[in-house]
Amino acid sequence: MLRISYIELVDYKNTEFGVIQFPSSGTDPKDLAPGADVVGIYGQNGSGKTSVVNSLEIIKGLLSGDGYSISTVQDSFAFGKTQFSLAIGLEHSLGGVVRDILRYDVEFSKDKDVIWVSREKLSGRLTGPVPEKAKPSHRTLIEISQASPMSVPVLSPKGSWRSLLAADSRIKTDLLVNMSVAQRQHYSLIFNHDIYPLLRELHGRAYRSDNDSSSFANGDFDSVDWGAPESAPATFRDAFYDVLNPLVFFIPVIGYHFVSNVEIITTLDHAACSMQLMTVNTDVERYGFGEPPVTLRLYKPAELNDLEYEAVCSSIAGISQVMASLVPGFSLEVKNLGNRISDVGEEVRRVEFISNRDGVRIPLRCESEGIRKLISLTTALVQVHTKQDAFVAIDELDAGVFEYLLGELLGVIGDFGRGQLLFTAHNLRALETLNARSIVLSTANPKNRFIKFKGHRTTNNLRDQYLRAINLGGQDESVYVPTNKYEIDEALYSAAAQTADLKADHQAGEGQ
Repeated sequence: MLRISYIELVDYKNTEFGVIQFPSSGTDPKDLAPGADVVGIYGQNGSGKTSVVNSLEIIKGLLSGDGYSISTVQDSFAFGKTQFSLAIGLEHSLGGVVRDILRYDVEFSKDKDVIWVSREKLSGRLTGPVPEKAKPSHRTLIEISQASPMSVPVLSPKGSWRSLLAADSRIKTDLLVNMSVAQRQHYSLIFNHDIYPLLRELHGRAYRSDNDSSSFANGDFDSVDWGAPESAPATFRDAFYDVLNPLVFFIPVIGYHFVSNVEIITTLDHAACSMQLMTVNTDVERYGFGEPPVTLRLYKPAELNDLEYEAVCSSIAGISQVMASLVPGFSLEVKNLGNRISDVGEEVRRVEFISNRDGVRIPLRCESEGIRKLISLTTALVQVHTKQDAFVAIDELDAGVFEYLLGELLGVIGDFGRGQLLFTAHNLRALETLNARSIVLSTANPKNRFIKFKGHRTTNNLRDQYLRAINLGGQDESVYVPTNKYEIDEALYSAAAQTADLKADHQAGEGQ
C-alpha cells in the first residue's frame, strides 16, 4: 500500500518554496486512528492554493505513464525563471508496517520555446522486497538528467548503472533511445510503458542459466548468460540488489497507485461541467493490470462495455445510497438505452443516468447543477471514506455546496474516513469541523508559502482564530496582504467613472 506523505514545490508559479505535509506522515497504517488523512488549504486569492492541486496533476500524469500537458507545464514557470521542480513523498507499507519511504523528484527546464524534463529521480530509505537487503538504507534507484532535450540521458548512480548496462549492450541502446523518445513525447523518463519492459528484461538477464564464469574475468559481459546475481561480479551484484531489483518492484507499484487510487479534480479542467464527472474503477491497465478506470459525464449518455457497465451499476447503487442520506428522497438509477456497435467494432451499451426524487424521474442532465456537483463530489469522497490507499485532491471543494452540508461531509470524512483528502476552499465552515492539524494556511511569503496553525488549543474556535490571524497576525508568516475598504470604494468609483468617460467618448465619436 502507498500513501502520500508530502508535496514540495520549488519555483512553481508564484511559489518559490512550499511544502504540504500530511498529518499522518510517519505513522504506520496499523497505528492510524479512525479518520481520513485530511489537508485543507486556506488563504487569500492568488496565494498558491490551486498551484498545489495543479502540481499534483502534473505528477500524476508522469507517474501513471500518461505523460504531461506541455501547455500546463509552460504555464507553470515562475516569472523570470527557466526551471521549476516538484517532489512528492510516498510511504510504502506491507502487512500494516511502513517498510519504505520513497521520494520522487522532477525538474522542468525551458530554453525559449523548448520545454523538457531536465531531471527525474526516484530515491528513498528502502528496505526492499529482497531479504538479502533487509536493513533499510537511503539510496538513489535512478536519476536521469539531460542538459537539453537532444542530449544523451545521463543515468545515476553512474557506477551502478554502468555495471548493470554492461550486461547487455542492446538493452542499453534501446533504453537510451526510448528515453529520448519519451522526452520528445512528453512522458516520464522513468515511468514509461516502453522503458519498463527493458528494465524487466535487464532484471531477468541476471537469472539466465549456463553462466560462463570465465567471461567475467575477461570483461566480456555481452556473452554472459547470468546464472544468478551471486555468480556475477560484486559490482553488478550490488547494483542489482541496491538499484535494479527495487526499481523493477516499485515502478509498477507506484504506477498502479496513481492510476487506480489517485484522483485530481481541478477547476481549470472541469470548469465547463463544474466537476460534473464521475470516475469508476474497473481494474487498471498499467504494467499488465486489468482495465483502466472509466470517466463519465453526468450530463450526457455514456457508452460502456460489459465490464464497465457492471462496475458503473455497482458504483451508482452505492452513490445513490449516499445521496439519499444527503438529499432525502433522492435516488440515482442507470437506464439501459440499448446496445450498439462502437466505432472500434466493440459491442457497447448506451446508458443514461436518471434522477428520482420522491418518485419523479427525470434525466440527470435535467437536474440542478448543485445535485450533479454533489454526486461528483460524493463519488470521490466514497473512495476516501472506504480505502486506506485512496487519495483525492479537489480544488475549490466548497464551490456550489451548501455550507452546512459541506461541514457535515468533511466532519464524517475526518472522523470516520480511511484514505487521504487534499482540498482548497474559501468557505470557513471546514475550520469548525476539522482538526487544526488538517488545516494549512497559504501565506503572503513566496519563500515559505505554506504553514500550519500556531498556538491553537482545543478550546479555541479555529474559524475565529483564522480571522484573528488575518486581522492581527500571530502566525509565523503573514496570511493576508492587507486591504483597505476605503481604497476599494475609491477604486470601484474610479472604474465606473472611467467606463462612463469611455462611453461618452465613443458616443461623441459616433456623432461626428
